Amino acid sequence: MEAPSVPRASSVQSRCDGPSRARPSHYWTVRLLEQGFSLSDCEDIRRLPRDQLLADLSEAVAEGSALAIETLLSREELEQGRQHVELGQETALAKLYRHVSGT
Repeated sequence: MEAPSVPRASSVQSRCDGPSRARPSHYWTVRLLEQGFSLSDCEDIRRLPRDQLLADLSEAVAEGSALAIETLLSREELEQGRQHVELGQETALAKLYRHVSGT
């Protein structure tokens, strides 16, 4: 009896790298958060700066994510978001603050 053939690494790699498998950055951040990881955990796991994770959250919210953003951000980040809104700055924190506050 012959052993089953094992696909070569190159063929496996090409199937995984195709355009249908590409996901935006915020997809992976949301997946981790949905699994119960904190934003700080996501920084470590994904090796991304906090600003990028906040941008990911902003994109996820824009696409209708049901994440409880207010539980993910620190009080300081929410306050910064409020200040950005008041100053007319269009930042990820401002977008997240608007989402949380309903403004």
